[in-house]
Amino acid sequence: MTAMSVGSEHSDGRSARIVVLGMHKSGTTLISRILHRSGVRMVEAESGSDYDAGNHFERLATKQINKALLGCGDAKSFLLRERIDPEAVGEPQVREAEALVRQLDGASLPWGFKDPRSCLTYRFWERILPGHGIVAVFRDPRDLYAHYLTHNEPVAGMGRAALRAWFAHNAVIAEIEQERPGRLLLLEYDALMSGDDELRRLQRFLRRPIGDERVERLRRSNEVRRHGYGWARRAIKLFHGEDVLAMLDWLRELRQRQLRD
Repeated sequence: MTAMSVGSEHSDGRSARIVVLGMHKSGTTLISRILHRSGVRMVEAESGSDYDAGNHFERLATKQINKALLGCGDAKSFLLRERIDPEAVGEPQVREAEALVRQLDGASLPWGFKDPRSCLTYRFWERILPGHGIVAVFRDPRDLYAHYLTHNEPVAGMGRAALRAWFAHNAVIAEIEQERPGRLLLLEYDALMSGDDELRRLQRFLRRPIGDERVERLRRSNEVRRHGYGWARRAIKLFHGEDVLAMLDWLRELRQRQLRD
């Protein structure tokens, strides 16, 4: 894989901008925290609070633009799966995003942003950010399924909705890699939390030292609540043509290819 050198401009047009892509609860906050504390400015100002207090290391300006692009208001990101059409974005929104990029570039420091909604708005940001690197992270969909059944009020179809969103978000990552192989670094959450290989890969990608911001107590799963996962996965494949298992296999194979390169 070709690494991106943060803080410099390469002949292929990539610059010191990082977009973090991944489904909600897949480790995007951890990646953003690592990047920010390693010199890539991911938020306007760092809060002293931790994850459980709501500090998700999301740049507010880009998050607000994403919400406006999607017209989703304060809807939970895991309920969203429809991408925007970049051709349909109005000129005022384009100018707002371009002005933000100019402002952040003006500081002459590496910067980036993370927001799960960015998977669904990425085709817009791709045009606004002609030079950027992508760090994508995925997690076993069984853990996402269990999380949304455990930490939300019971709602009929919650597990299926979470799996469909997982598929939609990761489909964008798959398309980006298929269109331009080597464009992104793909990390797996479980590997990131259980060993140091993913941290080393991220460091090589960034070509800068990074710190270890992992906190084991935040690694949560509930295997008991995975009951029904297989049925839900088969149902969305049958009724919507979305093969979660095939997508997971593809992501894991891509990561293995990157490990071998």
